[in-house]
Amino acid sequence: MVTLIEAIESPTGESEALGLLARVLESAIRAIGARDGSLLIPDEETGELVFVLVQGEDRKSTRLN
Repeated sequence: MVTLIEAIESPTGESEALGLLARVLESAIRAIGARDGSLLIPDEETGELVFVLVQGEDRKSTRLN
């Protein structure tokens, strides 16, 4: 949990938002001992979930309805 808090508290500017999210995702994967992880956001127009970040062995980019 400390690693997650450190990742959140260390942004270095607005352009670092995606990098910050990638560090949070990486920290979360390590914290729970997972092999892979992803961050999805909803597409407001279609309602689909879009993979924004994918880390791990399976890096397929796709959408979920």
